[in-house]
Amino acid sequence: MSRAVRDAIGGGAAADVLAGRASPARYQCVMCDGAADARRDRTSVIVMRQGPADILAYAHASCLPSQVSTFEAVTAAREASGTPEPPPAPSDVLLGWYGPYPALIADEPAVPALLTADGAVNLALGAWLSQGFTVAVPDTIPPRLPGGWSARLAGSTLRGITCPPDGGWWWKTDTSGQAVRLPAEWTQAAREQGGVVILAGDIGLDDAATSQQFADAITAAIAAGRVAYGLAPVTTG
Repeated sequence: MSRAVRDAIGGGAAADVLAGRASPARYQCVMCDGAADARRDRTSVIVMRQGPADILAYAHASCLPSQVSTFEAVTAAREASGTPEPPPAPSDVLLGWYGPYPALIADEPAVPALLTADGAVNLALGAWLSQGFTVAVPDTIPPRLPGGWSARLAGSTLRGITCPPDGGWWWKTDTSGQAVRLPAEWTQAAREQGGVVILAGDIGLDDAATSQQFADAITAAIAAGRVAYGLAPVTTG
């Protein structure tokens, strides 16, 4: 962390960031979009000036040194390096459960974040809320998502998720569009319930977690207000 960044966010916030208390270790590099983990990868802390607030982001140290810059300058640097615009959806969506509802889970780190007088605000969560999702509340039925959102099933397989405004693909099971086979219990529940819950936010799931640890992580993230959710109808074809 550079001296300029320390001065920009304040000593207390700087200490929290360096100790891993201010945000999760996993992040997406603001420069190359590659996934990284600050516990293992040399990481730079970046502050981008954006209007009345600042954006706190991380980058591989090999991609960008720690600095105070502007959102426009970092965007220009990305373009100059040939980094494409980030995809409109996560590269992976996990299967899970939310109460009796089958769920599709997009686990996204809480950086970048918007720095405000009241603390850091997860920009990814804000983006979900702008798409018609709501902040998940424990033990409640999710509201139905706006028209265009749907989980596309084909027999016992999942093709992907569509989104507004025209029902185009928000996420596919893979880049070739091939469907993946679903557990019979999950598929049956989706048809019986008439929909699936989409959970999105900073959940911190571990690929090696047991099913109980997986469920506990989702419960904890929802209780902490880090997850947006909504109910998407099931469509076929």
